[in-house]
Amino acid sequence: MRKRLPYAIISIFFVALILCNLPTANSKIGITYVPGILKIKAKLGKEYVVPQKIVVGSLCDDPRNFTLEFVRPGNYMEGYTCLPNISWVKFTEDRFYLRQHGKKEVYLIINIPDKDEYYNKKWEVWVHGVVEKKPNERTMVVPDIYARVLIETPTKVPVRSSDITIPVLVAIACAAMFISALLYINPKVK
Repeated sequence: MRKRLPYAIISIFFVALILCNLPTANSKIGITYVPGILKIKAKLGKEYVVPQKIVVGSLCDDPRNFTLEFVRPGNYMEGYTCLPNISWVKFTEDRFYLRQHGKKEVYLIINIPDKDEYYNKKWEVWVHGVVEKKPNERTMVVPDIYARVLIETPTKVPVRSSDITIPVLVAIACAAMFISALLYINPKVK
């Protein structure tokens, strides 16, 4: 009997712990984000809105505030590196209120400077979506979600800056000398 007493006390403790957290366990809380991976062919030099809509959904049983932010990736898709400046991307709205099981459409805004070193690049940045907890809410897990944004910049073929007038003048002079030499050698050709 004495050997079973510690097990009984521990069992009662866990049952009490579960009963105390029932309000949190019964209320559903969560967030969805579609698409999970967004691949973009970026334009450089001007701010523009990507036409692909992003749908953020609430899995909560009550109205909540939601926040979206960009963060550096924890790991990268093959061939991609981290976006050099996270301030180049933003959402049309990054903090909003959703009713119970509501949805919100947001769009991505990109503004990458038009510099030679930003062409032919593949960058990745993550979106971190968070459901804000209510004051005095007891929950062991803060629901959040991560999604990938893959950005490919345009290809740019390097242009050599050479003055074409000198080679053209040399070619014309060579052709004139060749024709003159041909006429001098063979005077019958006219």
